[in-house]
Amino acid sequence: MTYNGSTGYKVATVIAKDIPSDVKVTYEYQVARTTNTDELPDDQWKQTCPTIANVAESGQHVFVRVITDNYAPKVFASSETTEIKKRTFSSGVTVTIEPDVLIYNGEPQMPKIKVLENWDGALKNELKENVDYTISFLEKKFSERTGLIIKDSEIKDAGTYEVHLLGTGNYDNSTNGATFTIQKSTLFLMINGNVTKVYDGTVGVTDAQNLVIQLATTKEGRNPFDKIYVDHVEWEYNYADAGKRVLTAHDIKIAGPNVENYQLESTSVSYYGWIEKRDFASMTVSAAPLTYNGTEQQPKINASVETGLENVSPDATFTYSKDGVNYQSEIPGFTEAGTYLVYVKASMANFNDETKTVAVTVQKAAAPTVSAMSESYSYKETGERQVALPGFPEDCGTIGSITAQIISDEGQILDSAAVDGMNLVLRLKGSSKNMVGKTAQVVVKVETKNYEDIQIPVIVTLTADSSDSNSNNNSGNNSGNNGSNNGNSNGSSSSDGDSSDYDDPNESSVKVTPDPSNKVTKDSQKGYRNVEQGVITGASNQTVNDGYSHWMKDAKGWWLRFSDGTWPMADHTGAYHWEKINGRWWAFDETGYAKTGWLRDEDYGGWFYMDLERGMQTGWVLLDGAWYYFNPISDGKRGIMYAGQRTPDGYYVEKNGVWDGRNKQ
Repeated sequence: MTYNGSTGYKVATVIAKDIPSDVKVTYEYQVARTTNTDELPDDQWKQTCPTIANVAESGQHVFVRVITDNYAPKVFASSETTEIKKRTFSSGVTVTIEPDVLIYNGEPQMPKIKVLENWDGALKNELKENVDYTISFLEKKFSERTGLIIKDSEIKDAGTYEVHLLGTGNYDNSTNGATFTIQKSTLFLMINGNVTKVYDGTVGVTDAQNLVIQLATTKEGRNPFDKIYVDHVEWEYNYADAGKRVLTAHDIKIAGPNVENYQLESTSVSYYGWIEKRDFASMTVSAAPLTYNGTEQQPKINASVETGLENVSPDATFTYSKDGVNYQSEIPGFTEAGTYLVYVKASMANFNDETKTVAVTVQKAAAPTVSAMSESYSYKETGERQVALPGFPEDCGTIGSITAQIISDEGQILDSAAVDGMNLVLRLKGSSKNMVGKTAQVVVKVETKNYEDIQIPVIVTLTADSSDSNSNNNSGNNSGNNGSNNGNSNGSSSSDGDSSDYDDPNESSVKVTPDPSNKVTKDSQKGYRNVEQGVITGASNQTVNDGYSHWMKDAKGWWLRFSDGTWPMADHTGAYHWEKINGRWWAFDETGYAKTGWLRDEDYGGWFYMDLERGMQTGWVLLDGAWYYFNPISDGKRGIMYAGQRTPDGYYVEKNGVWDGRNKQ
């Protein structure tokens, strides 16, 4: 007989012969692993025929004790022993595995296995492990069995496992099985680190960016079960030009213990990064001097830049300004002699504008030739006499000092020579008659803006006095003339001693220039700017074309109108356009309006607080009764709220950014 489950089989069928029909007969049964009836225990006799169900009950003899009236009991024994053969697993055996797909977690894993045998067409009789069967696992790789039977504790690596039933007890070694799979653990990719580089003309990423790819088994950032690391990665931006660019890590390969149990969600990952404009390596500016010629002249200005990059040639555009604010493509012209400051701005795609100043000199023209003045005086004449100086060229510009110097006086004619306004004042000495014909020479030196010093020679000659021949007739006239000379010799000049008709050289020659360290520049979009303040705004709610950007307010809030009529706005939801305005940073959303209050910028991965009046906050800030600390350092993350860490001054803030109220430790 073959094992048939719990039903079992009767061990004997009794057929009695030759017993009279009127004799009452009873039968008692017993099975034992002996042939000696004397060894049968008397208390083991059963009135019903026993059954056996399990293979383990094979190999027993069946004993039947016949009991009748008037006769002594007699025991009969079978010559053969009981036998239940082991059952072979058949198609009726159903093996189910739940779940049939597992995911590698670094630990041994065992699905729930259930074995049912189909008796009489229905699933029943759940077989018990280690009673009816044992389980073995054969791992399949590349659709080929390894042939290795492994233990439960070894079922952890990714692969497909085949469950085989090895019969025990009532079942033979025939097998029936099912499969389950342990899938590789999927690793997600996240970029950490500084994703800003300075333009270098390539799409490559420099080592200085310290970019790291974090591997995680969940999108929330759970670490792998083993020490898996990125063994190879290629970094590059989608464009080489400066601006907000997509940074891609591709051709990613991983390594580490049990790496065969992992797979990447993707072999590439993208992130927004910045390529910042580069400063020129150097900028040189020089200007050739000009010489005054009475017309406006443009100097020749030589300007050049060096990029510092072998793969990027210097191709800058230069503009020029007299005031450091208003720039134009043409070199400004100058007319009058002097030294002028010209601002030269170099502009080039992917580079920060750089401005340098150059001194442009308009040299004075050679002094015009002025004929000598001749003055004659009677040798008897004394006192002060004024002589009107000749007119100077109309284009001489501002007249500076006018001085007179006696360079020769053979007869000691003059006591002094000086200038008063536009008059030469000569003070005469008295001389003897024998000095007639003697001369003195005076040079009047005139400083002008546009000419070298003009020198006017004046020759003073002593003559005889008319009284020597007609002293009586002319004495009165001479006296009158002397007085006339003293009073009217400068009649051609309207001066009454006030020199207000002439420019003060101490005023007109002074040129004040801005400090180039905080230079104001102007670009075509944003208008006036400088290094410290960023965009410089004009009056609010103005649309005038005055070269400034203007704050504007409407029903939705505040926005910034650039000088060219455009406005700043973010290019996607969840990020912001940052602009430095009047020395403070502001954030604008995708609709172009300035944000106030709390905001989170996903591109920077942190929280900021924007004050309605003062823009982005830094340092310690009291908000709604709680203290927060915002990064004050310009390290690429200025303004981001500290969370779950100590501030630079030693105070701990919670994960929500709130100071815990305790003293620093």
